[in-house]
Amino acid sequence: MRRREFLILAGASALAQTPPGDAKRGRIGISTWSFHTLFPNDAAKPAKPLDLLEFPEMIADRYHVHNLEVIAPHFASTESSYFREFQARLKRAHSRLVNIPIDIAELWEKPSLSSPDTKVREQAISL
Repeated sequence: MRRREFLILAGASALAQTPPGDAKRGRIGISTWSFHTLFPNDAAKPAKPLDLLEFPEMIADRYHVHNLEVIAPHFASTESSYFREFQARLKRAHSRLVNIPIDIAELWEKPSLSSPDTKVREQAISL
C-alpha cells in the first residue's frame, strides 16, 4: 500500500467512525481545489467537467461534509443570478461556504492587495 492510499483510507475511516452530528465533523471542510482537474479551464478540458452548482450536493452526499471552500476561478460566472443559484444549492445541501481564495494569476507576482499604493490596491480589488 502506498502512502497516498494509506492516507486516503485513514481519512475515510476516521470520517466513517465519527457520528454524523459530531462536532469534529463540523470542523472539516473540502475545497474545490481538491477537484481542480475536473473543473473546466483554459489549460484542461476534462472529459466530464464538474459543474460547481452540483458540487455542494456531491460533497454532502458522498462525504457528508458541509463546509466548502470555492476557489474564485471555479465560479463559471460572476452574474448575480449565478451566485443566487449557487447559494440556493448550498442551502439545499445543508452546506455553507467558508472561504473563497482569490487565485488570480495577475496577483501572484506582486503584493497588490496589500500594496500601500492606492491605485495598485484598487486595481487588484477590481480583478
